[in-house]
Amino acid sequence: MSVGDNSSQLGKQKWWEKLPFTVTKKRAIIAGVVLAAAIALAVGLGVGLSNKSKSDSATTTTAAPTTEPQPNPLPPTRLPTSLVPEHYDITLQPYLNGSFTFDGQVAIQIRVKEPTSEIVMHMSSDISLDNSTMKLTKVSSSSKTTDVTLNYSYNPEFQFLIVNTERQLLREEVYVFSVNFVGNLNDQLRGFYRSSYFDENGTEVFLAMTQMSPNDARMAFPCFDEPAMKATFNISIIRERHLNAVANTPLLSSEDLSDQPGWVLDKFEKTVPMSTYLVAFVVSDFTKDFVQWNVVRKIDVGERVNFSVMTRPEAMAQAAYAKEVGPSVLKFFEDYFQIQYPLSKLDMVAVPDFAAGAMENWGLIIYRETAMLYDPVLSTPSNKQRVGQVVAHELAHQWFGNLVSPAWWSDIWLNEGFASYVEYIGLDHHEPSWGLLDMFVYENMHLVMDLDSQLTSHPLNVEVNTTAQITALFDLISYNKGACMVRMLRSSLGNTTFLQGLTNYLNKMAYKAATQDDLWESLTEQAVTDGRLPTNVSVKDIMDTWTLQMGYPYINVTRHENGSATVTQERFLADGSRGPSEGPEYMWWIPLTYTSKSSSSGDNITWMSNQESVKVLDDVAPADEWVLFNVEEYGYYRVNYDASNWRAFAQQLIVDHSVIHVVNRAQLLDDVLNLARAGIVSYQTALELCTYLKSERAYVPWASAIRNLNYLESMFTGRPDYQQLTSFLLGLISPLYDEMLLMSESSMSHQEQLLFASTVTQACHLGHTTCIAKATKYFDEWLNSNASQILTAVPPSLKSTVYCVGIAEGGNEEWDVMWGRYLETKLATEQVLFLRALGCSRNTTILQKYLEMAFTEGSGIRKQDATTVFASVAANDVGKAIAWRYLNENWETIAATSDAFTTLSRLVDYATKEFSTQDELDELLQFKWNNSQTLSTATQAVDQAIDRTTTNIAWVENNYGSIASWLNISLEPPLTIRLPLALSPVHYDVTLQPFIGGNFSIDGQVTITIDVLSATSRIVLHMADIEVKRNSIQVTENTQDGAVIAHTVYEYHKDFEYFILHLERRLEPGRTVVLSMQYTGLLNDQLRGFYRSEYKDEEGNDVYIATTQFQPTDARRAFPCFDEPALKANFSISIIHENKTVISNMPLSSTAPVDDQPGWVLAKFEESVPMSTYLVAFVVSDFEYLNSTTSTGVEFRVYARSEGVEQAQFALDTGVTVLEFFEEHFDIPYPLPKQDMIAIPDFAAGAMENWGLITYREPRLLYDEKVSTASNLQDIGVVVAHELAHQWFGNLVTPSWWTDLWLNEGFASYMEYIGLDHAKPEWKMLDQFVTIDVHHVLGIDALTSSYPIRIPVQHPDEIKEIFDAILFNKGASIIRMMSHFLTEETFNKGITNYLKDRSYAAAEQDQLWEFLTQQAHNDSTLDSNVTVKQIMDTWTLQMGFPVVTVERKNGTNATVRQEHFLVNGNSTSGYTWWVPLTYFGPSGSSSAGEKVQWLSEVEMEIADLPSDEYWIIFNTEQIGYYRVNYDLSNWNLIINQLKANHTVIRSANRAQLLDDSMNLAKAGMLSYDVALKLHSYLTKELDYVPWSSAIRNLEYLESMFSQLNHTEMKEYLRSQVKPVYDIFGFTDNASDAHLKKLMRSLVVSWACKLAMSECLQQSRDLFSEWLASNGSPTTVSPNLKLTVYCSGIAQGEDSDWDFALNVMKNTSLASERDLLLSALGCSKNISTLEAYLDMAFTDGSPVRKQDSKRVFSAVASNDLGRNIAFDYLDKNFEHVAAYFNLLLSASSYVESVTREFNTQAELDKLIAFKEKYLTSLGSASRAVDQAIERVTANVLWMTNYHEEILSIVTQ
Repeated sequence: MSVGDNSSQLGKQKWWEKLPFTVTKKRAIIAGVVLAAAIALAVGLGVGLSNKSKSDSATTTTAAPTTEPQPNPLPPTRLPTSLVPEHYDITLQPYLNGSFTFDGQVAIQIRVKEPTSEIVMHMSSDISLDNSTMKLTKVSSSSKTTDVTLNYSYNPEFQFLIVNTERQLLREEVYVFSVNFVGNLNDQLRGFYRSSYFDENGTEVFLAMTQMSPNDARMAFPCFDEPAMKATFNISIIRERHLNAVANTPLLSSEDLSDQPGWVLDKFEKTVPMSTYLVAFVVSDFTKDFVQWNVVRKIDVGERVNFSVMTRPEAMAQAAYAKEVGPSVLKFFEDYFQIQYPLSKLDMVAVPDFAAGAMENWGLIIYRETAMLYDPVLSTPSNKQRVGQVVAHELAHQWFGNLVSPAWWSDIWLNEGFASYVEYIGLDHHEPSWGLLDMFVYENMHLVMDLDSQLTSHPLNVEVNTTAQITALFDLISYNKGACMVRMLRSSLGNTTFLQGLTNYLNKMAYKAATQDDLWESLTEQAVTDGRLPTNVSVKDIMDTWTLQMGYPYINVTRHENGSATVTQERFLADGSRGPSEGPEYMWWIPLTYTSKSSSSGDNITWMSNQESVKVLDDVAPADEWVLFNVEEYGYYRVNYDASNWRAFAQQLIVDHSVIHVVNRAQLLDDVLNLARAGIVSYQTALELCTYLKSERAYVPWASAIRNLNYLESMFTGRPDYQQLTSFLLGLISPLYDEMLLMSESSMSHQEQLLFASTVTQACHLGHTTCIAKATKYFDEWLNSNASQILTAVPPSLKSTVYCVGIAEGGNEEWDVMWGRYLETKLATEQVLFLRALGCSRNTTILQKYLEMAFTEGSGIRKQDATTVFASVAANDVGKAIAWRYLNENWETIAATSDAFTTLSRLVDYATKEFSTQDELDELLQFKWNNSQTLSTATQAVDQAIDRTTTNIAWVENNYGSIASWLNISLEPPLTIRLPLALSPVHYDVTLQPFIGGNFSIDGQVTITIDVLSATSRIVLHMADIEVKRNSIQVTENTQDGAVIAHTVYEYHKDFEYFILHLERRLEPGRTVVLSMQYTGLLNDQLRGFYRSEYKDEEGNDVYIATTQFQPTDARRAFPCFDEPALKANFSISIIHENKTVISNMPLSSTAPVDDQPGWVLAKFEESVPMSTYLVAFVVSDFEYLNSTTSTGVEFRVYARSEGVEQAQFALDTGVTVLEFFEEHFDIPYPLPKQDMIAIPDFAAGAMENWGLITYREPRLLYDEKVSTASNLQDIGVVVAHELAHQWFGNLVTPSWWTDLWLNEGFASYMEYIGLDHAKPEWKMLDQFVTIDVHHVLGIDALTSSYPIRIPVQHPDEIKEIFDAILFNKGASIIRMMSHFLTEETFNKGITNYLKDRSYAAAEQDQLWEFLTQQAHNDSTLDSNVTVKQIMDTWTLQMGFPVVTVERKNGTNATVRQEHFLVNGNSTSGYTWWVPLTYFGPSGSSSAGEKVQWLSEVEMEIADLPSDEYWIIFNTEQIGYYRVNYDLSNWNLIINQLKANHTVIRSANRAQLLDDSMNLAKAGMLSYDVALKLHSYLTKELDYVPWSSAIRNLEYLESMFSQLNHTEMKEYLRSQVKPVYDIFGFTDNASDAHLKKLMRSLVVSWACKLAMSECLQQSRDLFSEWLASNGSPTTVSPNLKLTVYCSGIAQGEDSDWDFALNVMKNTSLASERDLLLSALGCSKNISTLEAYLDMAFTDGSPVRKQDSKRVFSAVASNDLGRNIAFDYLDKNFEHVAAYFNLLLSASSYVESVTREFNTQAELDKLIAFKEKYLTSLGSASRAVDQAIERVTANVLWMTNYHEEILSIVTQ
């Protein structure tokens, strides 16, 4: 019988008249208002929000109460405290296949705590009592039981069952109250309810389950439904036999009911004491999968816990991950909390319909399917993470919530906050690679801070009384803010203190209820013990400011020059226009942590108390560094900084964002964008900080950024500048999107997968065309897939985006297909994806229909999913108006039928969150007015929507314009290391005044005429080490009136070295503008840009000059410019000087005194031809010159300091001869009227080809025949010819970008030989080319760390790195090869055509190939089907080179095979080249191999060779850039020929044979026995070229043996050189031929290095003579000097070294200085060598910066000094790099010190060096990689060949 049956007996009596308290009208109104406001706080974690009554009347029995009711000290909604339950016996029988009701019986054992005659408990109005069964039995005080007469009534509003007793119940008496009842298995997903699913046969299957939290146990049975009223429970379930039942505890027994056939009674074990909201049972046909594990117990070791998962049968496989993670995390929590899980089993059940994500019922956790089921093939990574987190969350509740429950719901945050934080710790234990602890900030803190910054937020601990108020507390504040509080507390107290205090609390309060103060007490006790709190401060003092106050603070940090900072605190409100004064004046205890750029600290906490509005912190960080507060964002507060600190962050993030922790990067983004939204900082500051995101590759910062930037996107939607904003946002995310597309998803980490998914979603949402195209393609494949392919057609991470894009781009047909598949799929996660995607349609009719389906019973959409549908439509730009209209028009229906899932407040929020216009606000106000009586729980949500819309309108008014303006300025193409293409310079006027005799500063002025190529609102050019005078900047139209174009701001991009000037209006294409500015710079001492050099004159005075070195990227250090090679312009240079000699690229045009500067002169130079900035040059000096004039009238001058100018004669003569030759050779006149060359005392490179003014290092230009060596002379000739060749290759035609720099340097490096061979044919420069260039670079290019000659470069460091042997020597080698296979005549014609066509312009290699191909086809020197590009791409776009193996057979035939040659072993590159084969044999052998045959495949056959009885040699004169190997027979024939008469074979090929054989042996392709036999002929070799080749390779053998002290190798090598040494002798003769001088120098040096006694003695004797002559430069023959000086110092005393140093310091002869600098490194004194290295890298020392490399190499080449040099570099690398900027010498430092490393210990040192300096190697990185490879090969070589070679040389 239902309670309603007795209603007639009450007549007109009102329900509150039966309550034990009085409710006045006023009190009722207030309660209603509070109720409505509190209910609206619910944000939707899935608990029920409404309680519908069957009747407004109360019912009772006829008996009247016998005593007066006792007053209740609690609010009227709370149960009286006079009774407490101790135990429940509950039996329930659900009818799943009939009426959807259940029969129930409950017996509650009750203890009386205060005398009363009333039993008040909870009972839902859905329950009907059988009052005939109601009984109260006294069971205490005696064995005899006593029944008590009862009457009862019901309060439907508070859901009170009020039972009155005929007599008063006395203190500590125990009673059992029992009653039978009938309830409804409702479909509201609350209490004891029903759910259903369709099985594989399409049959609907029902099940029954519970959701009691927070207060719906009363819907299942009458009970004391408050969390503190814990009791034990015996649950019994009567079920149909085909079903099964589970409850909190294990099954105790099952028995068939004889009186109910087909029904079974299941009884479950007694529970531990727990709250009613944790009672749970499920009746279903589900299957169960068990896991058992041994848990180490303190008492019962070996006790087993049964862990199971339950699902509908077909979904069991999807529970595998939950089954895996659950036991793992539970075991972890036992250890973490130091408290064992108290039950013997834990079931986890996934049910089809569930309100929340899951419910932590003790021993029986119930989940929504999407929160527990995961398919590793079909589900997304975020699905997996959600499963893991929800499982960990619910398991954490077994301690927080279950073991210790909140005393009342006011403290629910203790449950949910702890579980929400500890879930991350638990899952992080199981999935440590996911980085979950970093993700916490984005997923929790940033989300809740948005809500908590509203005036309508609420404190964590808030008084609640009604069901609606309680339900409303299950929101982001309790969960997310609660979690943040726990995390902050753990960080503040320290993990050890926090955990121990927590364990103490859990032990103390186990099976009880607690308040937050109980926790504070335990934590305080532990913290005081551990010394973790400020004096006289408790955890309560601190945490009450966070839990009893709403909101949170932001701190303002203001930096001071002395390194201190002032910190202030105030409440942060999202609507900054209101200010904190509109709310309560809150203050907090704030844990301040901070770190800075130079500090890694941040662990120490400084407390800012709630009494401190201002706090000053000393020694925070140096004033010029950024400082960051709230390290890893452990504190729940925002941070604002002064403008300079924000700028420093923006700069740091751009330069190297990894310096800042990933969490703090997310924090900076979230803080700055929210501070901007609140009006505290400017959006310019915020958006400029966001620009670094282009290089961000971490998930957490991106996730934070996307959430915040989406707010901007929503505010701009539908407004004029929306496209500008999306372009900006696409500019940020496109680099990430493009990069991630190249990654394999299977290789991605978890966070990378999440980042990939969110990146794709965002890119497609913003209209990224490639993204949409790819998504559409995937969707089409999905549409056309068959049943077995549907779920796998789209990668899981992309499903959400692909489905949404597909529906958005499609129509009705696509929508219907997806809807059908939604109905068919049994995969819950897939269903949710479908539901969300279906709302992406752009068809308004479809969207309207979809909304109607969501709120229609039986439509196919579950109630729990209605809000998902509504949210997806409202999030659609097309659908948001439809969603709002639907809500507006159907409000009454929706409000009347709303339940726990279609939360009214959430619907209002979804529909209105992007409202930002007055019309939308008006509609909202009208909506509130129209529905004021039915808003119910949505009242506050509507008020918040009105408040938010008002704020958004104000935001648009205050911020839209400024952001749009900023976007117009900034939305140029994203800046890269390359200049934008919008502008091109036409002309520069540059005026410079260097203060050489003062502070080395520069005053400058530049005016640049610029063509506008495409629309732009900024001028971007290069600038470095320059300070612009702000007020001097002017931009004007290049028109007659010269209208000024105003600029807004300018900025400097340090990493790109850009000066960026933002203009107020856009420059249109086709216009010309003029930019002018004044600036100051510095004459630096870094030998780059405009720099100072120093020398001592004949009187010993220091004299300074100012000179330039701009290549590759340092013109920007002299004047702001477009510093890229293709951006040519004309230059007008003016220099203001103090009566000095001034020269520049062009002739001087005028001089005039400077009016207001006495003693200063203005020198103006003629306007230049169009040229690149790196070729601009000027020198201010007191130098003198020699001059001449070429036959074509070009004035030729060579400048040097006065005492050295006579040494310039050879350079002058050679220069004139070579310049005249090149004019004729190229058939193009030298285009300038003059050519100057100048010797600079300090110069980084050998020389620089500046047009019309070539600058040289002194030894490369000055030659004294009495003291300089033959190699000095040749070096000068080579360098002069090289630089003059550049006047055509590089100056006249310039590479478009540095990628084609090899065209400059390769051509100049080859033409230098052609030019000098013309001037000095007797030097045989074309033969020397083989050993100097080809052999040198072959050794480098045989490493796997080599690189293609044409390689993309961007950054200046990368550009500097390619100035190496590959560029110069390989470039020259392949050009030489090309000139041969095309023929010289064809080659020269093609080159001339190319130079004429591209004069004064820029070019790429393909343009050169076109001209050469055209000429070759015209001349028939190349097959018409073949192009030069086909051939040469194999040499320029591939690294390395081939070895051609020739295997002779059948007399005159041979197989020729090519493969990539690597000195370390076999290559797997698969490279093949177009190889030009040439060959020759002995005279008379019928050889016809001078004509080129092409080997373009791996292998080919060659016929008509000389008979195999004759030797044959391929690669005539080693013209081809490749090595050659032969069969053993041919090698032996060659060896015999060399022994018999080596001159039969050409000199260059003898050098080739020597080099090839040793390197083939080194690579394991030829035996060392063969190679060394071939070298045995050297005792007869008198030619310089073969010997120079031989010694290079024999030096390798000597160096590999040098550390082993084997005399055998030196003896062997001495035996080879001795005969030649005896011939050439130690006496140099000035009349000897040039090559003889080189040969003598080479042989003597080698003999002394091998410790040949007579050589050493002669060296010592000559050194003594030199000492006796007081260091006269003419005492020792020039070509023997280096050997004599080195040997003398090596064998001499410390005083000898000091003497040589003094001579070096004082000599004015550059070549002599170089020789002495090298010789000083030969010392055998360790301390001397160490001091010498220090000297080399110390300012003001006798060693010039340019010579540091020479000193270092000299020490490194010394067997004793090698390790000293490496240790110095290892210890001082950053100093060395900063001192010399590494310039062009990075590779030589590393190569020189490691070339002879050959032990594992040395290799380990080198690898450690790389790891140590990985981030600062810069342009040395490739050199280090090559060194590691080279040393690795040496180590392997020692293992493989040491013993073999030792055996050979001792035979």
